[in-house]
Amino acid sequence: MAYFTDRYCCPGRFAGATGNYAGAAGPESARGNLYYLHYVYGGIVALAIPVAISYATGKKNLRRDILIYSIAALILAAAGARATMTGLGLP
Repeated sequence: MAYFTDRYCCPGRFAGATGNYAGAAGPESARGNLYYLHYVYGGIVALAIPVAISYATGKKNLRRDILIYSIAALILAAAGARATMTGLGLP
């Protein structure tokens, strides 16, 4: 947890909670029959940083840590973009 504090994790927790809430609201809240995607995006957002932290070396190998956190950030950005596209009804 040396790199990320609660200040950085709060937006991810909010996005994960809203995604899971929207998925739990039922298929009528989502377009089509892809309501389960809210759970997928919520899970990706909720687990990306904890998984990255578990693979990080804790400042023993700084280059590897930066690479791991960069990959996690790219995954979060891709999940956020795809979640937005799903919410807007884009293909």
